[in-house]
Amino acid sequence: MDIPRYMERAINMEFDADVFLRVGGQEVVIGKRRIHLVAVGKASSRMFNWMCNKLEEGGASVETSIVVTSKDAPAPDGCMGSDVELIRAGHPLPDHKSVEAAERILDLARGLGEADALVLLLSGGGSALMEEAYPPLRLEDVIKTHKALLESGMNIYEMNTIRKHLSRVKGGRLAVAAYPALTVTLAASDVPGDDLSVIASGPTVPDPTTFKDALNLVDLYGVREKVPKSVIEFLKEGAEGRVPETPKPGDPHLARSHAFVVARPYDMLSSLANYFKSLGFEPIILTTSALGESREVAGFLSSIVMDALRGLSDIKPPVALLIGGETSVRVRGTGWGGRNTEIVAWLARYLDGVDCVSFVAMDTDGIDGNSPAAGAWGDGETWMRLLKEFRGEAFRMLAENNTYVLLNRLKQTIITGPTGSNLNSVIIVIIGCSE
Repeated sequence: MDIPRYMERAINMEFDADVFLRVGGQEVVIGKRRIHLVAVGKASSRMFNWMCNKLEEGGASVETSIVVTSKDAPAPDGCMGSDVELIRAGHPLPDHKSVEAAERILDLARGLGEADALVLLLSGGGSALMEEAYPPLRLEDVIKTHKALLESGMNIYEMNTIRKHLSRVKGGRLAVAAYPALTVTLAASDVPGDDLSVIASGPTVPDPTTFKDALNLVDLYGVREKVPKSVIEFLKEGAEGRVPETPKPGDPHLARSHAFVVARPYDMLSSLANYFKSLGFEPIILTTSALGESREVAGFLSSIVMDALRGLSDIKPPVALLIGGETSVRVRGTGWGGRNTEIVAWLARYLDGVDCVSFVAMDTDGIDGNSPAAGAWGDGETWMRLLKEFRGEAFRMLAENNTYVLLNRLKQTIITGPTGSNLNSVIIVIIGCSE
């Protein structure tokens, strides 16, 4: 989860009279432009510290330093002897500080010219941490919509399709505001597939989705009655061409915007694979892009476990299955938990009484849903212990998404606090008995 270490591997910076930045086979020449360094997301402080140190080592200077992060995340260091403008905003729902962050960054962007470079360090959580509703929508409209989307079971691609179309800063609109300045975005991915248009709702890249897509998703997931009428009317106006679309590929205002993924869930899973190999397990990265409801993903993983234990699979124990991604939860009750405790509780249910299996699921940012946990762990005896503790109430609590309370009673939750990182969720399933 060490994002600065992954950035170090991905980014090559050279300094002479000019500043050169290379990621993979691509190069961006910042040159002698005035550098404005902005970091947004749950990993923003650590990403900011790394970049500021790199620029300082190369003899470059930074004109503006802004960091937007969550309320409990680590604070950034100073940059080149000066204080950093720090804004702590709301997550998972935006708040008035999210608006303050968006307004501050948009004001900065609109004041830039060809002699400026906006370097944006982006990580997960940015969709809530930086927000300004597109008029005539209000912050309250956006908050209610975000809440409905989070509880709907939508995946992150679908949620951010809607979020982008309600915002003045998302879906490429920040890069348009900064034009004709050079914009360089370096992103730590927290989304399956590492799609830059989805990470923090893609504020500096083209948006391939449309208002019509957003409306279709509202109906597909049955949330039309759960979001404000003003939002539905706004989306309708956009679909009819009465509200400008988000900028699309080929938009000339995005010609000076360059974006790169510099830390991925795959990097983290590769590190984990090396660790499990050292313990004598065969590591298999099953996927970095798990999507779907947590209970359904748990059901699929349990079928893989059972086939492996019965010798009906190419997966041969002892093995560690490594899964990255972002599952979702369709909220059916008023419980306390998140996508990762939900996966562990359902795996415990499906694998009840199965020997030689253990599993863990956690969010790398340290916060799972509305709980204080990062996630939880379980094994083939967990459901039996839950029934002993809660009796038949365990079934009702599982149905009502009360998975944190279930697993915390057994002391099987994982508490880390905010980690200052965000490379999506990780699920580990270990198959095989120790000798």
